[in-house]
Amino acid sequence: MARESNLSRKQSGPRTDSWLHAFLRWWARELAWFVPIALKERGLASSQLRWLQVTPQAAVFNRIARGKTHEVGSIDLSANDPVMEKIAFDKLLARIGTQPVGIGVQSGQLLHKRLLLPLAARDNLEQVIRFEMDRQTPYRAEQVYFHFAEAAIEAGKVLVDLTVLPKHSVDSALVCVKDWGLDLHGIAAISELDGRRGYVNLLPKSMRPVTGRHWPWLYGIMGTLTVTLIAAILVIPVWHKRDASIALQPQVLKWEREAKAVAVLKTDLATALGRHNHLIQKKLTTLPTVAILEEASRLLPDNTWLQALEVRGPEVVLSGETGASSRLVGLFTESKVFGDANHKSPLVKSNNNLERFQLSVALRSISMDDALAGVRAVKAQLPGKKDVPSGVPATHKGRQ
Repeated sequence: MARESNLSRKQSGPRTDSWLHAFLRWWARELAWFVPIALKERGLASSQLRWLQVTPQAAVFNRIARGKTHEVGSIDLSANDPVMEKIAFDKLLARIGTQPVGIGVQSGQLLHKRLLLPLAARDNLEQVIRFEMDRQTPYRAEQVYFHFAEAAIEAGKVLVDLTVLPKHSVDSALVCVKDWGLDLHGIAAISELDGRRGYVNLLPKSMRPVTGRHWPWLYGIMGTLTVTLIAAILVIPVWHKRDASIALQPQVLKWEREAKAVAVLKTDLATALGRHNHLIQKKLTTLPTVAILEEASRLLPDNTWLQALEVRGPEVVLSGETGASSRLVGLFTESKVFGDANHKSPLVKSNNNLERFQLSVALRSISMDDALAGVRAVKAQLPGKKDVPSGVPATHKGRQ
């Protein structure tokens, strides 16, 4: 219980990192899922190392080629004579050449386990695994070399693949490496090597020599190239549009001048057409006086005599004598020429038993569409005559 409480305090204790550092660390960790293992490892590929396997009887050097292990030389250790062992190593080195080495172990010496840890442990995974080592394995953290890698995230937990190697398994090999002055680059299961970089390297990073100085430059070049490509993707289309806009600018100015000239011509044409059609429209929409007189003579009864007929724009004033004054106003309501009618002065009795009247009758307006429809109707009825007087309204086409 005390250990669990210490672990929870370590995981939930105050963080000194800023929110920006935490965000960048989370972002890099999430993007790492998409990076191949070969690019994550900065060390040498397993085919570039000579793999040393040490037993009480011999030290065997192997190389990895095409996914297979090939022995390149061995040194007898059964005599337990460091001087003779160094002489034999120098002879072997002269034959195979100087190359960095790695320590190869058997798969049976490794302990593999999958851990289920809280998601918050991802921020400091190595420290959590060191703290949990003696609870998850039979060893303490200082007794083993270990390697871990995130496997998946499920239900708010992180799955971690842990590989553990007891240190005493490679103590003799480390002594040989130190006595012979070799550059040690890794510790791995010899049966799991295939010549590439993505192998489980149990050697702590603090014990590895500095290699791959080209990787920071490569990362810088890749980052610069990525930024350059993104900038090119954003800038090139804009640059092309700018060039196209500059190339089209003279044509746009030309079309603008032509459009303004056409607009002026359209205005002048509309003005000229308006002036030209004014008299025609006025003639077509104005009812002829003859038609007004004919319609009045048709509507008025036989016992009515007109003394005056005066056209005052949209109004016609009729004056005369009638013997049917009671129905005189209603005669004009059903007319297609006249509209509302009313008496302008009281009726006055005359000596011949007739009544004098003065009647104001409104003229119905004639739209241009109705006038044109009347002209078309006249043309349809008189196919032999092409020139029909345009001033004849539709209501009086029969008299023509």
